[in-house]
Amino acid sequence: MKRYFVGHKLNDEEVNEYYETITSKLAEKFGIKNLGARVAPHFTLKSPFESEKMEELERMLEKLAKEQKAIPFEIQGFGRFSNDFGNTIYLAVNNNPELDESAQQISDSIRNFGRKKNQTPKPLKLHVSLARYMDENQAQKAWQYLYSVPISKFNLQFDNIAIFEYFPGGWKIYREFNFLAN
Repeated sequence: MKRYFVGHKLNDEEVNEYYETITSKLAEKFGIKNLGARVAPHFTLKSPFESEKMEELERMLEKLAKEQKAIPFEIQGFGRFSNDFGNTIYLAVNNNPELDESAQQISDSIRNFGRKKNQTPKPLKLHVSLARYMDENQAQKAWQYLYSVPISKFNLQFDNIAIFEYFPGGWKIYREFNFLAN
């Protein structure tokens, strides 16, 4: 069975270069996986799931994209959190209630696709992961390193929904749906 996730792909050359530079430096300095070599910069709308039949999800996403309007948003600075899988450091998506509401509605609309029964849905925390699955020591050192990295501000558009498919070594775009509404 193939593995997928759904997200918003950041289609901006400047933010992509920034992301790739930081992820490669973090991997080089702290011995962690280079996310920039494994997946395009994105924020997740539906966590990874397995499926052999994607037609239903594709129809749902195509319909949702036709109904969505692009929403401007900003990325600026860094953040971090811990969970059962370790520590994550990310590019911060600035607080934007319109973006949060739209992303949550899309997530809620596709929540049950490919989901195992009795899974509890989680509220979205929009972020662009730079480093994941780190132990506390790696995370602390990486966080300290980021104090030396110039912080950039990016003005972007939430204007697509993408399905990412897993291949050995990383995730590739399976299909992208651009927003059509004005």
